[in-house]
Amino acid sequence: MVDVLDGYTPAPPAAAPRVCAVRDEIVALRAAAAVLASAAGGASGWTGPERQEALAELNLTIDTLAAVRSALLIAERDAQTWRGHGDPTFAAWVERKTRLGNRGGAARVRQATEPDTVPAVRQAVAAGELPLEHAAIIAKVAANGTPTRRQAATSPTGQQTLLGLAAGQDAATFALTTDRWTADIDPDGLERDHQAHYRTRFLTLTHTSTGTGTGTHVKGLLDTMAGKKVALALEAATPRPPADDDRDFGHRTADALDTIATRILASADTKPGAHVPPQVSVILTEETWLAAQPTATAAAPP
Repeated sequence: MVDVLDGYTPAPPAAAPRVCAVRDEIVALRAAAAVLASAAGGASGWTGPERQEALAELNLTIDTLAAVRSALLIAERDAQTWRGHGDPTFAAWVERKTRLGNRGGAARVRQATEPDTVPAVRQAVAAGELPLEHAAIIAKVAANGTPTRRQAATSPTGQQTLLGLAAGQDAATFALTTDRWTADIDPDGLERDHQAHYRTRFLTLTHTSTGTGTGTHVKGLLDTMAGKKVALALEAATPRPPADDDRDFGHRTADALDTIATRILASADTKPGAHVPPQVSVILTEETWLAAQPTATAAAPP
């Protein structure tokens, strides 16, 4: 037992730690966003450079906030504090909390967890140095590539290389650049992936003649290269729509497929049965052949 000295005044109890150190900042951010939304109502009166500068800064801010959200989601997942509410998985918990639906929650978790293997990339997004779309491309290689590609993409050298390649490129161009980079690193793995995708491709046509679904249903799966060729062919067969064209994109694509089929069937080289061309044999004596030459020559077009 410890004796309490006369005149001793106990220290006041320590203040309880803050539940979340950034809560006040988040509340302030929401208030600033409300002010910004009100100001954006008058954006039509801004100059073009003012709007463009605002959009650029806003995009960087949105990407930074996405990185913050990802960090919070990863912390919640690892702490397991999401359990105990009847949700079978962490993705299901995110779906319920965000009301994104069955696929939306899983996509949000995937977006948060994939960059976790490339910390330099995650930091670049948080610092506003890398767009979120570019980070997703790098994270996909780091999470889903072959072992050789994953090792290269998650290494400090590989991350810095990819960050350098991403500078000044839009997302589509950077995706192609990343494909070339991974192909140079692991060409054997690229060929194995291509062959695996090739073996899984299929195309089925189902003809129906009853109910509201009368017509032909097309279903299939193509490897990436075949899919790009089909997309280019459909685009080539789709003329620029006139101003009064009320077809949507899906309708125009279906018409393009019909156009391609019509042209193929009209070609003498590809119509059904063209691989067995008709053959006619005429047996003549030498005398008959020689006698027919003047007539054949006269009937020949100039």
